[in-house]
Amino acid sequence: MHTRSGISIIEVLIVVAIALLLGAAVYVSIDPELRLHESRNIRRQNDVEIILSALIEHVGDNEGALHSSVEALDMDLRYVIGTCFAALAQDVCVDLSNLGLDYLPTVPFDPETGSPLDSVTT
Repeated sequence: MHTRSGISIIEVLIVVAIALLLGAAVYVSIDPELRLHESRNIRRQNDVEIILSALIEHVGDNEGALHSSVEALDMDLRYVIGTCFAALAQDVCVDLSNLGLDYLPTVPFDPETGSPLDSVTT
């Protein structure tokens, strides 16, 4: 009788799958706070891209005219983009709530706090 020595491809695949599962579990459990921070930053980046797309669409639809809330901004200053509630200093806030539902249905807010009342995307 002829016997085969060695391991089969199925055995190799099972070992690789187990190793990947263990690796994924270790990756997530090493620093969950860092993973949450990274996911919030990705959300913020996506929100900024949504705002930029809305502003570009507004400019295209209005023969190159900038939205009134963006027109007089100083490029040397940092601004808070949001709905400009009373808690924010009005001179550093860019209120995009009046951009219109066609361009920006809702103004994105900071995913860390989860409320547009006390946080905005910068």
